[in-house]
Amino acid sequence: MAIIIDRRFSDIAEKHWGMKHKIIPSFCCEKLQTPVNAHPDMTITPIDDIFVCCPESYDYYKSFFGERVIKGVTPLSTHYPYDIAYNVLIYKDVAFGKVDYIDQVVRDELLKRKIKLINVNQGYTKCSSAVCDGGIITADESIYSAAKACGINTLKITPGFVELKGYDYGFIGGASGIVDGVLSFFGDVSKHPDFSKIKEFCKFSYIPDFPLTDIGTIFCI
Repeated sequence: MAIIIDRRFSDIAEKHWGMKHKIIPSFCCEKLQTPVNAHPDMTITPIDDIFVCCPESYDYYKSFFGERVIKGVTPLSTHYPYDIAYNVLIYKDVAFGKVDYIDQVVRDELLKRKIKLINVNQGYTKCSSAVCDGGIITADESIYSAAKACGINTLKITPGFVELKGYDYGFIGGASGIVDGVLSFFGDVSKHPDFSKIKEFCKFSYIPDFPLTDIGTIFCI
């Protein structure tokens, strides 16, 4: 198993997970805004045992994962919504995204697997949502409403309280990911005002050494 993580934080990942997993520093896409240009959830969409990546990152990830990597057709661009083609939230057999701007290859791969794609107002669905076996955690109203309408157990939390340099705040999904079958938070989630609700909602682990930080999702692939 390998963990893809924002290359700016690969040393921390190596310290916490390197004994069990290969740590792969993320591709840095210079077309994106600097604070998020190394965020994995901006350049790849994991779907079951494969993942679709932007054309810019294809050769990089193929060198690690070979045939598991599929090249998307949508190049990324600096400004929203032309930077969200691969930022898709998938929970079991349902996916959420701003459909008109999702890469066509991503849509095709979801269709092949009978994963229903639902349109929401939020373009950054993956980084906006933490996913665990028990459901979805998000501060975004459009994702919350759509997920609840699909019968998905969903926890709505207070926006903010996640660090992302260059922005007022980051997102809970970008500050988390599944590692060894457990939702893992990158930073001290105990300082979040809804920590007690999160504790009731699911099992998780976290790194207490620094503030909860959006690093573009922890992808364990």
